[in-house]
Amino acid sequence: MGQAKTKQNIIVICIALTVIVLSVFATVLINKYATGSSEGSASGHQNITFTDAVVTCRDRTTKSYGDRIRNLVTDNHSSRFDEKQYVYKVFLKMDLMNKREKIPKLHYVNCFVRAKNGDIRKYDVFKSDEERGKEKDDGTNMFGMPKK
Repeated sequence: MGQAKTKQNIIVICIALTVIVLSVFATVLINKYATGSSEGSASGHQNITFTDAVVTCRDRTTKSYGDRIRNLVTDNHSSRFDEKQYVYKVFLKMDLMNKREKIPKLHYVNCFVRAKNGDIRKYDVFKSDEERGKEKDDGTNMFGMPKK
């Protein structure tokens, strides 16, 4: 009676181990063929969040301009996720020191990050024209008509 019980326990353990091994093998096999490799996607990104996109854009800006940056702020009002293009549109405001002048100038950074893999799709930096608008008065109103 005791020997039959021991044989039954060994058989149950062997069957359980076989089920576990087959389950793990099937999971690895399905993952390998579903993603093209056993490592996941090629770039290592699977779920890109808005925060990931902001960090990516800030890192790119810091690498490009380094110590010349005095202030770098994310425009949370304009930054958003675009479902049609499947990209995060991140907008930054940056105070950037000019090489000749000692006064920082306002610049705008437009950075579009792919939500699928975290790569930067588009990256543009624009200098603010606020100073130019204040300096120039051509004698016309906002519609181009002469001022009275």
